[in-house]
Amino acid sequence: MKILRIIAKKSGFRRAGLAHPDHAVDHPVDAFTPEEVEALKSEPMLVVQELDVPDPEPESGKKAKPGKAETPAGEGQ
Repeated sequence: MKILRIIAKKSGFRRAGLAHPDHAVDHPVDAFTPEEVEALKSEPMLVVQELDVPDPEPESGKKAKPGKAETPAGEGQ
């Protein structure tokens, strides 16, 4: 998944319909139009990095390991 990591040089600076803080905030690239992405990247008041991050593992894909109890022995009795 691609994200944009955006940091404003002055907290509250607005671009692409958002007020950007002076610390890093990650946004999915597809949250913006291609025109907004270009405007963000070319804006001198913003530091913008386009990064690839691994897709989060779906919760349903996580399973307990066989032979492991969900709760410690003796609890819930």
